[in-house]
Order: sequence, then C-alpha cells, then structure tokens
Amino acid sequence: MRVGLLRDPDNGVCGMNHFMLPASCAIDENAGRCARYGVQAMELLINEMVHLGARRHRLKAKVFGAGSVLEGMNVVNVGEMNADFVLRYLETEGIELLARDLLGESARKVYYFTDTGKVMIRRLKPARIEKLAEREARYRETVERDVGLSGSVDLFT
Repeated sequence: MRVGLLRDPDNGVCGMNHFMLPASCAIDENAGRCARYGVQAMELLINEMVHLGARRHRLKAKVFGAGSVLEGMNVVNVGEMNADFVLRYLETEGIELLARDLLGESARKVYYFTDTGKVMIRRLKPARIEKLAEREARYRETVERDVGLSGSVDLFT
C-alpha cells in the first residue's frame, strides 16, 4: 500500500498515510516505526483525525498504490497483501471507500486536494521509477538518521 487517504467531509479534516507492510510490529517499538505497518498506520491516522474533530462514522476513504514496481519483489507479493489488507480493514471498520487504484505495475504520483477531497493520479513511466526509488531511499536514510522514524501520517485541517 502506498497511500491511504481519509476525509471527514462534514468538517474537512483529512489525512494521509503511507505504509509498507500489512502486518503489525511489536508493541514496545517506537510508534513512528510502527506506522510503516498497515494496522498501526490506519489506527494512528484515524485517532489523530478524531483528535482534530473528525468523526469516525463520517470518514470516507480513497486508496492508491500496492503495485509491483520494484525489481526483486515477486517472491512475496506485498502489493496484493497490502491491497487485501486495506480493503478488509475499511470494510471491517465501516469506512466507505470512494475510490481506489490498486495493484498493477505502475508507480503512482498522488495529488490530493484537501479542500475538496479530489485526487488526481499520475502513472509514472518505468525510467522515472528508478530515479524516484533512489530519491526515496536517500530521503528515508535522512529521516531515519535525523528523526529515527520510518512510516508516516500527514494530517490536514
């Protein structure tokens, strides 16, 4: 799963998460590190949104990604596992799914307009993916070195 977007349309509180794996981590791990896992990332996002005034029963979701875009990731199809996880999670939690663009072989660039909830997707060409993966790896190293965290949740009001 690459990007999960949630929005409370009544008050405009919205947020985004990005997780790498559906499975959970040990409870004593740093909460930021746990955000790379689906269950923790979704709960962290929802709890923070509720803290900002969103109501859980009004949340609407849009999910994107989970594609097979990196070489060497074919033994275990993490993308399929992430897609299955997020769809089951949303159904279990009673969160309406408004849009999805999951799986495939294209990386996506997601443009999220928080004032309206509109999302635009740009599929990236394979040559662009390698450059993007290098840039993401450098960024991840910087974040882990400077902050000591991995995984993220972004909130917008």
